[in-house]
Amino acid sequence: GDLEGETVQKIDHGDATASISSKPDPGYEFVGWTGDHDGTENPLTLSNVTADLSVTALFKIKDVPDAFTVAFVADENGRIEGEAVQEVTEGEDCASVTAVPDKGFEFEGWTGDYEGTENPLTVTGVVGDLRISAAFKARKWDLTYSILLLQMLSGIDVPQKITEVPDINGDGRLGMVELLYIMSEATEN
Repeated sequence: GDLEGETVQKIDHGDATASISSKPDPGYEFVGWTGDHDGTENPLTLSNVTADLSVTALFKIKDVPDAFTVAFVADENGRIEGEAVQEVTEGEDCASVTAVPDKGFEFEGWTGDYEGTENPLTVTGVVGDLRISAAFKARKWDLTYSILLLQMLSGIDVPQKITEVPDINGDGRLGMVELLYIMSEATEN
């Protein structure tokens, strides 16, 4: 390792030293100070110096980086495509995963230790265990124009508050089942 700052300092009796920092070489880490001062503060400033001092910085080879578990889970309305449980070395990126909704659902976003809507998702710079959940919601239809057409064809006055309907049979289309849903909602109101 190396030191940053003035390594030999002339200090008036009772004054403080200028700050000095330890800078470990790649693959090493700072352990602490030894000699006339023991401690781990970095940078180091000694106050009230009343005698000559000799302080040495200690370094050691870094331990093997930690590996962390990144777990991706999907709620009951979808699945994870890609490696759902990954062991990732500290500071590295996980492999990309994609949240895939079941029929009749759409991806809503990621929750848990990461929040967002990117899909596919790659978590970068992993520094701890993570559990990330994919949330899905039922696909709904914007019925503004469909309601007008339904009113014209059926003669039923559909309240304007019915503006969305779930994809009930999960076929990705606005069909008879969804129209029956709208009609039942309209007649209840």
